[in-house]
Amino acid sequence: MTTIAATKSQIAADRQATHNGGLKFKMKTKLNSFDNKFFYKTPFHVGLAGNIDSFPDVLTFFLKPDQYKKAPKLKGGEGLILSDDGKIWTFSSPDTWFLVDQPYYSIGSGMNFAMGVLSTGASAYEAVKQASKLDPSTGMGITKIDV
Repeated sequence: MTTIAATKSQIAADRQATHNGGLKFKMKTKLNSFDNKFFYKTPFHVGLAGNIDSFPDVLTFFLKPDQYKKAPKLKGGEGLILSDDGKIWTFSSPDTWFLVDQPYYSIGSGMNFAMGVLSTGASAYEAVKQASKLDPSTGMGITKIDV
């Protein structure tokens, strides 16, 4: 799947994707930034984990929510949001966010490895880097956004 991690000041994600047949390939990024005040008062950054077939609909929903009668669901996945005011959110439907009331969080197949690293005070980037050493579905580089 992937590993996406966030602290109050940084969100990071690996770039590996795995096709159903097991073929691994490198994505440009799994992080996207939005400045849509319809959803939140400050810009926010979204990382998606799960079935990438649902990613385009979810990302388009953040850009043009009025084009949808019903919010798309992440198929077998989860989203992680870091807002520019340092709040961390998680969701499985982009119209319903859940505030994570702790200083860090991670999603994806390498989340447990990343959470262990984050618990030491490490950055989100470092957490994904370390998770990529242990989780076979995490790797091929890391993208990060600092807020």
